[in-house]
Amino acid sequence: MPAMLWRFAVPLLVLLAPLAAHAEITGKAKVIDGDTIEIDGKQIHLYGIDAPEILQTCWFQRGEFPCGRSARQSLWVYVKDQELTCREQPAGAEGGTSAVCFAEGRDLGEHMVRRGWALSERKRGGAYVELEEQARRQKLGLWNFKFTKPWDWRAMMREAK
Repeated sequence: MPAMLWRFAVPLLVLLAPLAAHAEITGKAKVIDGDTIEIDGKQIHLYGIDAPEILQTCWFQRGEFPCGRSARQSLWVYVKDQELTCREQPAGAEGGTSAVCFAEGRDLGEHMVRRGWALSERKRGGAYVELEEQARRQKLGLWNFKFTKPWDWRAMMREAK
């Protein structure tokens, strides 16, 4: 009986292994924007968050503020000169590499949402929704300004073309 069990178990394990194992990417990162880094030439979107695009602006009492650049700066300060470990996640509809990344064991996506420089991606399960609400209540990062959600801003830019 055990031999018969192995005949079914081994093929099942082989099929399920890719679902359980996530590729790891490690190295020092170049920060592209508030939710995108590059390690060894591979561009990685931080899984579960959406930050303003680099050219996106927000509005304050006295005018526009470069919130996309500020989000990028916040991420850069957090990761500069550190070895990162990223665990790839299943690709979304937009494709590309998406990963949960860590600097000294600290989740970069969590940091960006906690500081108010990124929003939780609800279409990916909204892992950081509570942190986003805390940042909003504390008026951190983007929550100091009037801003367009990054996904709406990208849609407006596509329509403008």
